[in-house]
Amino acid sequence: MPRSRRTIRSGLLAAMTAGLLAACMGASEPGSPDAPSATPRATPPASPGHPSAAPTDAPTVQRSLPVPDDSVAVECGPGAPTLAAARVRTQADGVHLLVSGGIGRNLGWHDDLGGGSATIESDPQLVSATLRPGEVRIVCGVPGAAYDRTASLMVLDPFGLYRSPEITHESACTGGDVDYVPGATGTIGAPIDIVRSFVRGLQATDVVEPAGYDRPEDEEGLFRIRREGETIGSVALWTDGAGGWLIGMATLCDGLAGF
Repeated sequence: MPRSRRTIRSGLLAAMTAGLLAACMGASEPGSPDAPSATPRATPPASPGHPSAAPTDAPTVQRSLPVPDDSVAVECGPGAPTLAAARVRTQADGVHLLVSGGIGRNLGWHDDLGGGSATIESDPQLVSATLRPGEVRIVCGVPGAAYDRTASLMVLDPFGLYRSPEITHESACTGGDVDYVPGATGTIGAPIDIVRSFVRGLQATDVVEPAGYDRPEDEEGLFRIRREGETIGSVALWTDGAGGWLIGMATLCDGLAGF
């Protein structure tokens, strides 16, 4: 007599239940002698783009821009000057430019705030240029001619060698400059002492120091006044040609006065 579908399903369910019970009763407790040993899983090798989480002794490679040069060779010619490098690092006395092919020419430089120049008298000639950090334009030209062919140079100041004269704390500022008659004589003494004598309202902790780069003590130029990390004044000293110093111009803020 043929069995019904219900009887077949019941038989299959019973067989499956018996198999599961046998498997459970035959399994050993973890740690028992009869427990099967686990096969260690091998760590797959790292593939490109998917590094392994395991520690490695391989060095870390850091990508960075090339280290700027301590000086830049400048080749003067009929057109724009040719620079041996696009970046240069400041030195204590300015930016070093080794100029060739420019005897009788003026080596000039300028940025958005101003510039300067030097006469080339030898070949080659090392020029310590007072270039401010940032992008500047370099030119070689004949005195009196228009300077329209320039080369770009990026000046980096990683060690803070340039002391900016720009006022960083503008509060009640006054300023001016002085026109002297020919033959005017200045004050004899140390430039920093002359600046301190000229400026009124200095506090005991205010710092008076040369602005820009280091320069000889007998060289004219700008001085800046610092208070609590801020520049609150600048004073320019000009030489009178006889060992004395003249106050050229000044910007004084935050309670300072001079004129």
